[in-house]
Amino acid sequence: MTFQEQLITLRKQQGLSQEQLGSKLGVTRQTVSKWELGITTPEMDKLMLLADLFQISIDELVGRTAKDTGSETVHTGISAGIFSFGGLSVGLLLALGGFSVGTVAVGGLALGIFAVGGGAFGIYALDGAAVAQKIAAGGAAQAVIAIGDAANGDIVFDINSPVSPDVIREAILERFPGTWDIILNIFSHTV
Repeated sequence: MTFQEQLITLRKQQGLSQEQLGSKLGVTRQTVSKWELGITTPEMDKLMLLADLFQISIDELVGRTAKDTGSETVHTGISAGIFSFGGLSVGLLLALGGFSVGTVAVGGLALGIFAVGGGAFGIYALDGAAVAQKIAAGGAAQAVIAIGDAANGDIVFDINSPVSPDVIREAILERFPGTWDIILNIFSHTV
């Protein structure tokens, strides 16, 4: 089933109109209509919200299965595509593997806009050693806003000191207004 077909089916199963779904996602009815017609596709943050809303994985949402082994999804070795999983993964949207590069990258060494891993490098980075352009959280964190055991940045939060999630959230919004809620929630709850 294609993403468009899946979205229509899931929306109708939930008894939602395009307008109601758009309202839950912070987009217009027209945007939902364009997704369902295949004119445009949602950005990663909206895909994550859709998957959470419908309680399915992003793979299921976009019509990918574990059996898919084409150029877009490979589950072992080296993989590249929209969603990639393997030892060395390069994904347009999501990459999972020992070494991962993607918009969202998760792995031993992860490079991406949002990176999670033993060594994570990106605009936003989480885990072991995290280096980020904006916000990093981990054992060792280096960024403008750094949260960690050994943190270095303009604004530093030590995970060993009690800090309210609201304080971290306010610091992020003050320094980076317009930061997505999902990013705010992830980083404000790391201590």
